[in-house]
Amino acid sequence: MRASLEDNHDQERFDSKVGAATTWAEKYQEAAEFVYLNRDQDLLNSIIRRATLTACRTVTPAEARQLLFDEPELKRLETQGQWNLDPGVSALGQLLAAIPSDIRGPLITTNFDPLIEVSVREAGGQPAAHWLDDDGKIAASDQVGAIDVVHVHGLWRRGDTLHTQSQLRTPRPQLAGSLREALRGKLVVVLGYGGWMDSFTRSLLERVEQRDVLGMDITWASYSTLTADDFQSGILKELAALNRANFYGGVDVNKLLPQVVDRYTPKGAPSPTAGSLPRWTEVNAGFLQLATATANEQTRCAFFDGRPPDWTIAADRGVPRLSAVGRTRAHLKSLQKSSQKRIVLLAGPLGEGKSIALRQVVVDLIQESPDATILWREPGGTLTRSHLEQLPTDKRVILCSDEADLLVESLAALRADLEQRKNITLLLAAHERDWRNRGGFSRLHQLLDVVPVNGLASEDAAALVAAWEAAGTIGLGKLATSPSHEREGLLLAAANSPIASSGSLMGASLQLRYGDALSARVADMMSRMDNYKEVGSGLLSDAFLMICLLHATQQHSGQVTEPLSARILCEALSLESGALDYLVLGPLGQEAAAVAHGGYLYCRTSALAETALDVARDHRSDQLHSIIAKVVAAAVINSDTLGTFEADHGAVAYVSRRLGRSDESILAAQSAFDSGPRLSFATSLLATYRRYERFDEADEVGRTVLSQLDNFTDRTNLPGFFTDWATLSGQRGDAARNVLLDAFALDALRESAWTNNADKARGEAIKALLGLGVGLSKLAESSGDVRYVLGLQAVVDWVGRLAPTSNKDQRFLATHAAFVRQKLGATDRLTLEACRDRLQELLDDLAPATWKSVHASVDLKRPRLKAAYDLTRSTT
Repeated sequence: MRASLEDNHDQERFDSKVGAATTWAEKYQEAAEFVYLNRDQDLLNSIIRRATLTACRTVTPAEARQLLFDEPELKRLETQGQWNLDPGVSALGQLLAAIPSDIRGPLITTNFDPLIEVSVREAGGQPAAHWLDDDGKIAASDQVGAIDVVHVHGLWRRGDTLHTQSQLRTPRPQLAGSLREALRGKLVVVLGYGGWMDSFTRSLLERVEQRDVLGMDITWASYSTLTADDFQSGILKELAALNRANFYGGVDVNKLLPQVVDRYTPKGAPSPTAGSLPRWTEVNAGFLQLATATANEQTRCAFFDGRPPDWTIAADRGVPRLSAVGRTRAHLKSLQKSSQKRIVLLAGPLGEGKSIALRQVVVDLIQESPDATILWREPGGTLTRSHLEQLPTDKRVILCSDEADLLVESLAALRADLEQRKNITLLLAAHERDWRNRGGFSRLHQLLDVVPVNGLASEDAAALVAAWEAAGTIGLGKLATSPSHEREGLLLAAANSPIASSGSLMGASLQLRYGDALSARVADMMSRMDNYKEVGSGLLSDAFLMICLLHATQQHSGQVTEPLSARILCEALSLESGALDYLVLGPLGQEAAAVAHGGYLYCRTSALAETALDVARDHRSDQLHSIIAKVVAAAVINSDTLGTFEADHGAVAYVSRRLGRSDESILAAQSAFDSGPRLSFATSLLATYRRYERFDEADEVGRTVLSQLDNFTDRTNLPGFFTDWATLSGQRGDAARNVLLDAFALDALRESAWTNNADKARGEAIKALLGLGVGLSKLAESSGDVRYVLGLQAVVDWVGRLAPTSNKDQRFLATHAAFVRQKLGATDRLTLEACRDRLQELLDDLAPATWKSVHASVDLKRPRLKAAYDLTRSTT
């Protein structure tokens, strides 16, 4: 920089300015600022380009002067020139190319030169350079397998480079925000960085000062020896107070990084790669060396407690290989002889051990089939015809994926292609229900070979108990008090108990190893959750309880509903979707509490979900009531925002129907009703009050809705509302109101647009007519008036034409028919017109006086049966 000034006077001033600085970093910034103020930014840019070109062996100093402003030629030199690389930079490129894509984050550098990109290319990787000489966001490259290198102070050949204190300290909010996103949940390794007060340091410092590290851990390596004085101020002081940073002094990256390369990529070992497909990682011996750590009793027991398996657990011989592993390997061998089968699927319920078995099989394949190309699908990975075309044709290719139900659509579209590619095998694992719901069994049956993973075999129980025993008392838990010869039998019995029915491996493990102490363990776990950073507007324990609420109520009356979706949880906690992984899923995974799949969130086992709710009822009732109200309201709000009401919204909005306690059921139903003016929510609230025999409150819901009927938009649900209110009237002994309200349900069929859904409308008509019949039979018994029996005869003949199919409706119809035969004897079947006219006459006589008892201030027209009549004529 001094030589570029040429003028002696300027050089003297330069020397005076720079000489006053005490550290190298300060001298550099003072020098750059002097050039910037006394010349211009263009001169600074040319100095950086000239300095960078001194590292390019294919350019002479004279040529460099000619190329300073030839950006296309400078770009060509980056890829075609020969560059001098320090050992540390060369080793860094090898590491970046070797680190699996699922654990590799962006490389953020304050350097201007392209030497990192050069080293990545020389290592066989594909760098993607990003540069920011002003405010802007860091965006990941869309290049397949690209390694993102972000130059936050600018790139040597493009735009301006930033040097001076004023430039470095200029607020760059977009960059700060995207840096925050890029660092979330990451291990941040800082090498050769002086900690200047620039955008990176400021962003990091702001996070640390606010204790907002977002799951980030920091390893800070300094070239100079660190002393106590270094931690008295600035970024190091703040990081040290955080207890999430490790510091190393006297680190020479030119010595360290080559040693790291030698340690993790020994001679002769294949190098891991990102694979040729986006979001698919090639897994081989080199990958396992990078992706695994040394397991111990603590990590094993965390897995036994429900923590999702990783590659360390999969490669650990201390974790038993259950029978599913051997059966899967046998299926893979037989598949090689098949002319049709291409897919081996491990299928079973949640918590049975599919995921660990899948990874263990992959580890075995890496060791036994080193010549095969094995690719592992990362989250978001898909499969297309162009992807298949990129795969080798002259060697065996094994595509592996957990949560494989997400691939069903892709695989169905590629069925013909897969039949032709005999060298490609797919090794998959999926929740059996999710795979079935997406049509996996029916659409892919010709390609599919299924390995069932459900239940615990005797040899599996023996292997698990042996692994627990090897881990000592921490592994055995309560089981340590049982004689060793009984433990296997106890595990098998626990695996078949109801508490473990939705996941024998996880559920039985928790039940047997913790027993009655499971509640205390869950209570401790939720207390730890309260100490995590706030999750949006709530706590981590709030998120956990919301997940448990939906998980524990998934199965009800033979029906299975959706678990909690990620979008509804984010809505409930005012949480950005991008923060879900590191604020919720990461911590809950570490606590072995919950997992995510396909946009939905699950508790690790039903036993854990039910225990957590019981603990909350006993010790956190206010919190439980709060999260019930929040999550139900969030489902309604999210539905309104999106303009659609989907299965995940319905599962939460109507969770009141599946809760077994009156306070929780009523709270959930009330929250839905308060959050959206929908008749379906009003009906649910009325039915919930009725279920717990709180008839006055239920009736008040009906009256309130009737007085505000114009405010409700889902008028197609009006028949169901009147029918449920009619049932309430019957339960209260008011048969006349029962009849009248069921008649209004029939009249409301005109609101239900039944021509668009005739089956639904026919079901509503059957329910309303049968309910009306209940009221008529009660009136006939109490008054002795034969008109009501004749009306019931019309109901029987009308419903008979609609042909009810449910057992419940058929029982009601048989009961009504028997009552008519008892009172009238054998009768001729009425025409549909006669049924309509007879009932309409009864209703006309009944309506005026009865209606006043329903709601004196609301003037409704008398109910008409035309809509029900037209429906019956058109559908029978």
